[in-house]
Parts: sequence; structure tokens; C-alpha cells
Amino acid sequence: MKYTVNVSVDGRICPVTVSDENKALLAAKAAGGAIVGIWRENRDTSGLDACLYLVTGVEDVTAELLEKAARRHLHLPWIIADTPRLRIREFTDSDPLEKPNPWDCGVFAEEETRRAYIRHQYRFSEYGLWALEEKASGRIIGKAGITDIVEGEDITAWQQAACPEQLAYGQTVCPETSGQGQAASPEKPGQGQTARPERIYVLGFGGGKPDCGIGTGELGYHIYPEYRGQGFAEEACRAVLRYAEEEMELGGMILRIRNDNTASQRLAKKLGFRCNSAGKADEI
Repeated sequence: MKYTVNVSVDGRICPVTVSDENKALLAAKAAGGAIVGIWRENRDTSGLDACLYLVTGVEDVTAELLEKAARRHLHLPWIIADTPRLRIREFTDSDPLEKPNPWDCGVFAEEETRRAYIRHQYRFSEYGLWALEEKASGRIIGKAGITDIVEGEDITAWQQAACPEQLAYGQTVCPETSGQGQAASPEKPGQGQTARPERIYVLGFGGGKPDCGIGTGELGYHIYPEYRGQGFAEEACRAVLRYAEEEMELGGMILRIRNDNTASQRLAKKLGFRCNSAGKADEI
């Protein structure tokens, strides 16, 4: 089985071949097209290692998957979200490099490390820190995204230790679930409600990352100094959180904030992050 779809991406046409035949996939790739493989049980899979995207049936080949395969093949950025003022997208090699700062990882300040991040983090993990492009000017005003998806075994114990007054009875700490901008009313265990703290923040970077549960992402953002105080951080973070919950289907989010960063602490509360662990020493 084999078919090819011409996908239009940013004014360019990219043929994407979908097949369960190894020779057809390898030939399509050699001809300069993108490929999506269909895995069949008990079939030779020697050609499937050339496929970045692999599905188990034709019904899994969506328009979104075809566009993503085309974008990856053409080295074009995936668009995460559009907000009133921002386009949130993957960084590209043509974006200007950042100015180094002591609190950042430095990945986006050097051409080589940024190129490796684009080629590997986006390509294989399909999440990370994304560029915040101001629509009006086309300038990159910062970055935001999911810096990690943690895979610990038990999030509840850490949350209760971090914020026992809110989690003692397993209530949610996501204000959006209550509709009133506050945490939902406590419900004692045994009444059918399981602890599901969806948005929590911890002060300080000195103690490392808490051991969190499967399906919990870590929010990260950095607005460049000349663009601060204009609401860009809130606008970007709300879009990233929505993407994480709706597209990535993450069940929770954590956020680490420096002890002295009161602006980010205020923003965290506006975004629905309520739980605050004891502060630890920050480290540069």
C-alpha cells in the first residue's frame, strides 16, 4: 500500500509518501520527499528506520501529521499557537541569537548549540522552548515552552510536603476547575476525588527538581528585558499551558521560580499555580 500527498507549507509544496512498503519509502526519501511509514506486524521493517513518523494504520495519518512530516523534511518550524500579539513557534537557524544571561541555559546564545537543539529536541521530543515572535514587528521578544516532562513515580507526596494546607485532603489546586479563581473545596479521601494538583510552583533552583509524576510538564519562559512589563509573559504562558493540556495531553504542570523573582511569582498565581514549597537557595 502506498500513496503520496502534496502538502502545502508556507508557500512550498512537499510530497509526503505514506506506505507500508520498505522499498517505496526508501525510494520516496531518495527522491527528496517526506515519508510516513505504516507498521505491519510480522513484516520486514528494514526500511522503517528511515521514517521519523510511524503509525499503525492509515486512519492515523491525519492532515496535522502530514504537515508536520513536511515541515520536518523542509526544516520549517512547527507553529505552536497564535495569540493576539504573538506567534509561538519553534526556533529556526535564521533567528537572531540571544544575549547570554546568567540564569539561562545558554542554548540559544550560540549558533552550534541552538542548531543541535532544533535538530534533536524538536525533531525527536517535539516539545521544548519555543520562540515568541511579535506579529507586528516580526521580532523575537523571548521564549516559552515545556522544558521537561518529568517521569517520577509519586507526585502526591511531594505536593503534600510542599503545600500541606491545600493538599491535605486531595483537592485540586487548579483554579480553573472551580470557576471562581480559587482552589476547589477540600474533599476528604474516600469521597471519590483523587489528588490532581494541575499547576504548582516551587521557589528556588538550589535544591534541584522535585520528583513529580508521569505526565507532568515543566513550564519555562523568558521575556527579553526590553519587552517586559507589557503582558507578553502572561499571553505566551496561557497559550503554552493550553497547548500542553489540549495537544500534549499533559495532566499537570510545575514551575520553578527564583526566590527574588516576585514578578514571576505574581504571574504564577494569575495562571493558577498555587502551591509554594519552602524556598531554597538559588544557584547560578
